[in-house]
Amino acid sequence: MSSQSTQHVEHSRHAQSHMRGQHFAQSQHVEQEAIATYPIRKAQTMRFTLGAPRSATTIGDGTFAVFLRSSGAEDTQTALWASWFDANGEHHETLLADPHTLMQQVGERNKEDIPEQERARRERARESAAGIVSYSLSADGKRIAFVLDGNIWLTDLDTTQPEQSNTRLIQAEPVLPAPILMPTISPDGKLLAYSTGKSVVILELGRSTKTAGRGHTRRSNSKTQYADHIACMCATANAQNSVQVGLAEFAAGEEMDRYEGFWWAPDSQSLIIERTDESPEPVWWITDPAHPDQAPRATRYPRALTANADVQLYYVDLQQVNSQELVLEELPEIIWDRKAFEYMAALSWTRGQQPVIQVQNREQNITQILEVDLAGKRSESAENTAKGTGCDTTGAAANANQITTTVLEEQHQGPWMDLIHGVPALTESGVLVNAYVDMNADTVRLHANGTFISPAGWQILEVLQVSDKAVIARATRDSRGVAVVRFAMPQQVQSLPKRDTAKHDLARNSVSQHDGVIQYTESEQTAYAANASYTVLSQEQGVATATCASQGMVLTQRTMDSTRVSVTHTYKDYQPAMLTDNSAELGFEPNTHLVHLGEDKLCAAITLPSAGSKYAASKQLPVLLRPYGGPMHREVMFSLAMYADSQWWADQGFIVVSIDGHGTGARGPHWDYAIKDAFAEVTLADQVAGVKALGPALEQLRAELGGHRSGKSRHAAAVQIPQPDMGRVAIMGWSYGGYLSALAVLRASDVFRAACAGAPPTDWMLYDTHYTERYLGLDPAVYEDNSLINDARKLRSKLMLIHGFADDNVTVAHTLRLSQALLAAGKEHTVLPLTGITHMTNDPTVAQNLLLLQRDFLYDALA
Repeated sequence: MSSQSTQHVEHSRHAQSHMRGQHFAQSQHVEQEAIATYPIRKAQTMRFTLGAPRSATTIGDGTFAVFLRSSGAEDTQTALWASWFDANGEHHETLLADPHTLMQQVGERNKEDIPEQERARRERARESAAGIVSYSLSADGKRIAFVLDGNIWLTDLDTTQPEQSNTRLIQAEPVLPAPILMPTISPDGKLLAYSTGKSVVILELGRSTKTAGRGHTRRSNSKTQYADHIACMCATANAQNSVQVGLAEFAAGEEMDRYEGFWWAPDSQSLIIERTDESPEPVWWITDPAHPDQAPRATRYPRALTANADVQLYYVDLQQVNSQELVLEELPEIIWDRKAFEYMAALSWTRGQQPVIQVQNREQNITQILEVDLAGKRSESAENTAKGTGCDTTGAAANANQITTTVLEEQHQGPWMDLIHGVPALTESGVLVNAYVDMNADTVRLHANGTFISPAGWQILEVLQVSDKAVIARATRDSRGVAVVRFAMPQQVQSLPKRDTAKHDLARNSVSQHDGVIQYTESEQTAYAANASYTVLSQEQGVATATCASQGMVLTQRTMDSTRVSVTHTYKDYQPAMLTDNSAELGFEPNTHLVHLGEDKLCAAITLPSAGSKYAASKQLPVLLRPYGGPMHREVMFSLAMYADSQWWADQGFIVVSIDGHGTGARGPHWDYAIKDAFAEVTLADQVAGVKALGPALEQLRAELGGHRSGKSRHAAAVQIPQPDMGRVAIMGWSYGGYLSALAVLRASDVFRAACAGAPPTDWMLYDTHYTERYLGLDPAVYEDNSLINDARKLRSKLMLIHGFADDNVTVAHTLRLSQALLAAGKEHTVLPLTGITHMTNDPTVAQNLLLLQRDFLYDALA
């Protein structure tokens, strides 16, 4: 090669290198700007969720699906959309209902007027969006009902011409009883029921916009449909204000993930309605000190070691209804032993089958699955209760207006049994599917009629769909992931003898029975079907959920490859379609490494400063722990978006670490049961062990990466893996994470120099029954051992307490009582009160400034 050619090549290489350098510098600048503005963008976009598709449901064979999505990254008003494939396999998205347009049509305000009971439901569900936040579908999916600004709206989905789908307002004469809560369309699409809190109202939906269902012609515009008021089931006139009808009680919504208070029969001819008397529960007063002119709000709260609400179920046969006004207590009551089993955790009603309900005892270590006898069987004598009929014998002999229940299955397992959403359930052929804690295999498994249909090692987290062919569930073999898995129903399960409802017997396979009741104990083992099989429908190293039909599916998934959510609609062998995502780009890739710490191989996420950070070349940095650490919630997951907060903190000059300890779930029952009666001892010990193992873990990470550079692509060129400054370790968290943070500086001040504790449950006697008693039992001495109040005198480190005055879950009393004890002990601390804020910090200004105030506090504390 000539000298001239050599010079040309060298010049070209230099130019390419210079361009790469410029590109890298530009990308670093863009990334640093995104990180710097993260607090305000996070607040404005509701944690980058606005505009992303969510809440999908497949329709029919899966050709269609409906879902929710707002128009942009800062639009809080979610709209109703359809995703569908045409005959040529082309994918389409069609707007079915836009809340902005609908509210303008009826001349409403720009801001929704949300009833207090609906606000409470959204708080229980941690719903922070507005607009159409939920919907109800008919069985064929062609009718969709939802509530917006206190009004019921109905969408008729035209599956032949989706663009012609019609959404209209539902009204009645006289006006509909209000407030309108949880509107639920009947499976056949002809009726709609909703709760007002004091009654359940049933409407008949006519198909004409000008003619009501019973022939009364009215003038109406094309956007309004009149409905006939069929019936209203309300409590007796002398019922106390503490009685509510058709709504889930506080403990169900907050702790059981049950938000329903009434259930349609599959044939649309009847309903089961919940009646809740909250009068046994203590009255708590939620006040706003910033507005002394406003009266405190009274609420019933099931405080630990005190009485629960009394929950009853009533049956309404619409074919027997001959009056528009019905007294609920005069209808047939579904009875079980409510003294022994005071929690009604779930109700499932499958086509062709009787409804089944799941009840728990107070300690939650005994669970019964009850079949409701709607075939005409009435209550029997009290002696039948001992034989497994489940009849309520708390009062006088059962009357003729009561409906008995039969125990299909009873489980006695472990210190407690976690509820698995989606089960128990019967298939259409009558196979009972449930989850079972297999202590021998250290696995929560699926079983059907007494036969395991999921293998050991697959922890069942939630059941999405049950059929005679398969059970589709969210499950994992690695606690950091959640996969969607199809577990086939083995042939021997499908061919088991049907249950004889007259004898109340249940077919079984390798499981003991007593008087027709399947009974499981820890010492017994159940056979795993030899021909059972499963198919993983998502990435195992991700966090996924799905809605499935016979030939289609909508898969929602997050992974470590992207900070955006992926929502994909598949149908037959058509090209899969990813639903449009209008959410904001995060703008940076968290420099996060997933590792295991210490002897217990604690799952941990370590986030280091980004390449453009001024701390990128630091040889040593303070450590900031950001755990939750409490029961059945994990912070270390295969979801890159989960570490956005951690990256912002890392770029403020910290090695940021999240650690999932014992009890956080998905590692088997033995792992979780370790926290029984020992919140403080066990969960704090895990965080301390993680801190002590951090140095060796970083050394190993450095060695694995072949030097001192980070392995993340965007950070590989400029990030040094620093040494942890073990003399400057801080911890911060919210809710249980707040408890753990305060606990750390009270009981382990030799390790932790500072803590920011948000909404901490400092005294577990002030928290609710169903959650707290599951783990701490009924002995007051155990609550004293796990309380922070008596530890106030031990404070040696810096502590900031943060709490919202409007929090009705972990009330501000927790923080105020700890602060009072600290003051009495002469201990300096900081309290940051949040006016008008609930357990969710969903005010944009508060959310933004809260990060900055905590950062400045930690800077001062660790200086």
